[in-house]
Amino acid sequence: MSGRKDYEYTLQQQRLDQQRRIMADRRARRARETKQRLERAKQASKARTAALARKQRQANLARSEVRAAAVRQRVEQMQQRSATLAEQNKVVERQKLNEAAIVERKAHELEAAHELQKARELQAEQQRQAKAEEAKQEALQNEIEEQMQTILQWQETLAGGEEVQNFLAMELDRWQSSSNELVEQLSQAPASEDNLRRLQELAAQAEQMEQSAGEISDRFYVRNEVMSDIIGSLKEIGFFVQDPSYADPDRPDGAVIIRASRGDQTMMTEVDLDKTVRSDWQGIHGEYCTDGFFEYVKAMSDRGVEITPNDPALKPRLLQEGAKDLPGQNDNTRSRGQS
Repeated sequence: MSGRKDYEYTLQQQRLDQQRRIMADRRARRARETKQRLERAKQASKARTAALARKQRQANLARSEVRAAAVRQRVEQMQQRSATLAEQNKVVERQKLNEAAIVERKAHELEAAHELQKARELQAEQQRQAKAEEAKQEALQNEIEEQMQTILQWQETLAGGEEVQNFLAMELDRWQSSSNELVEQLSQAPASEDNLRRLQELAAQAEQMEQSAGEISDRFYVRNEVMSDIIGSLKEIGFFVQDPSYADPDRPDGAVIIRASRGDQTMMTEVDLDKTVRSDWQGIHGEYCTDGFFEYVKAMSDRGVEITPNDPALKPRLLQEGAKDLPGQNDNTRSRGQS
C-alpha cells in the first residue's frame, strides 16, 4: 500500500523521563542567561535613561514655565484692575465730589478689594495646584524612567538572545523599531499615564517574546532528537537518507523535510515542531512499500519512539507486527488485536 502514512509519535517512559530532565535543565539555564544579560545591560541602560530623562525633564520644565507665565499674567491683570479702581477713588476724593460720587467711590473701593482678594485666592490656588501637579508629575516621571530603563535593558538583552534571533527575528525587528520610536518620542513628550502604559506594554511584549522563543527552542530540540531517530531508523533498515532540509529556509521553526530511498522505494517525510509527522512512501509494489514502513516502525520502537499511524487500516497490522499497544486501548481490545 503505497502513499500517505502520516503518524504521531510518543516517547517510551524512559525516554520521556530523560526528556523532562533535559527540558527542566534547559529552562533553568535559559532563565540564568536571561537574568545575566539583563544585568549586563543594566548600567548602559541606566546611563542612557538618565540622558533621555534630562531631555524630558527640560521639556517638562519649559512647558511648566509657560503655564506659570500664563497664571502670572492673569494675576497681574487682576491686580492692575484693583490698582486702577483704587486710583479712581483717589481722584474722586481730591475733587471733593458730591455725596453720590462718594457712594460711587465706596463701591469702587469694595470692587477693588474684591478683585484684589480674587487675585490673591487665584494665586494661592494656582500655587497649590502647581505643587500637587509637580508631585504627581514627579512620581509619574520616575515610573516612566524606570520603565524606560527596563525597555533599554530588554533591547540589549533580546538583541543578544540567540533563541529570539533564530525563531522570532521578524517579531524582534518590529519590537525594536517600536521601542526605539517610543523612547525617542518620550524624550520630548510630557509625562503621562498613556506613555507609561505604552512602555509597560512593550516590556510585557519583550518578556513574552523571550518566553515564546524559549518554548519554540525546546520544541526545536525535541524535534531534532526525533529527527535523529528517524534518520537512524531509516539507515538501519537499508535506506539511503539525504541531508535534511527546511521547507522554508527562513523559518527554522517550520517543517524539516527528510528524503530517503531503498531500491525502488522512496520516502519523504515532513517533521514539524508538534508530534504529527507527514510521510509519503512510494514503491513499485505497494505491499512491499508497506512492509518497509513497518520495518521503520519497529526500528523506531527499538529507539524508544512509538509510532501511531493516522490511517485506521494500518493499526491492526501495527499490532500484528509486535509493536507496543496503541494508546487508549483496553486489555480486551489489545487481546483481540494480538490474536
